[in-house]
Amino acid sequence: MKFTKTLLYALTCLKHLAESFGRYVEVREIAAAHQMPEPYCQRVLFALARKGIVLSRRGKGFMSNTPLEEVSLQRLTEILDSGKHTREEMGQNGYGAFMEKLDRELDSIKVSQLLS
Repeated sequence: MKFTKTLLYALTCLKHLAESFGRYVEVREIAAAHQMPEPYCQRVLFALARKGIVLSRRGKGFMSNTPLEEVSLQRLTEILDSGKHTREEMGQNGYGAFMEKLDRELDSIKVSQLLS
């Protein structure tokens, strides 16, 4: 499986926030610590905040809101891929059974497993 840059940035941000558990972290700190473009990092974190994975507070930054053991790779890819091909479109193109199997597999992989 090839991870997108967006997914790798999200995993990096989540790991950084998990290591800073209980405190807000500014985007610039995360971006600088991992040599990521700050605007891209911010866009990823806002997407995660909209779905409640992380908390966002103006002037303070972001904080982990969900234990990584509860976030599946499937959920993370759904959040980051919003606006891309829908499952219905993929099913119409003959990929329905494949996508269902892939969804089940990705749902069984937790972010904490990838980052340990």
